[in-house]
Amino acid sequence: MNRAKKEELKRYHEATKGLTHEEIAVVDAREAMEKSFADEVERMHRRLFPEEYDSYYDDSVDAKRRSQGISPMSAEYIAPTDARTAALGFAGYMAENDSRPDNTRGWVYQMMLDGKRDELERICQGFENTKAVPDGY
Repeated sequence: MNRAKKEELKRYHEATKGLTHEEIAVVDAREAMEKSFADEVERMHRRLFPEEYDSYYDDSVDAKRRSQGISPMSAEYIAPTDARTAALGFAGYMAENDSRPDNTRGWVYQMMLDGKRDELERICQGFENTKAVPDGY
């Protein structure tokens, strides 16, 4: 067991100390629901804003260029990405002097919290149907 898991288990035991089995079951169920919701938010965010995860797949050359503020993405990738994010009211990809908001994950979280999952799904389907989501760079 790694250190993070040990710390997580320690916090869990401290949080459930003195609770009955029923109370622990309630805590466990709440935590499972919160984790499930967070996972759903991440999946929806990845569908709506895949460009925010592109850096995970950078090789060493791309990572170095990105750290220097140079996007390794092609113009053919950036243009539809910027159009898609602008259509949702957010700043463009790697935009520096854009006054529009850039907290896309917070927006997706709030939309799902507000019960607007169907609206997000329609947005995803609209982008996927119009090929507004680029397949790569």
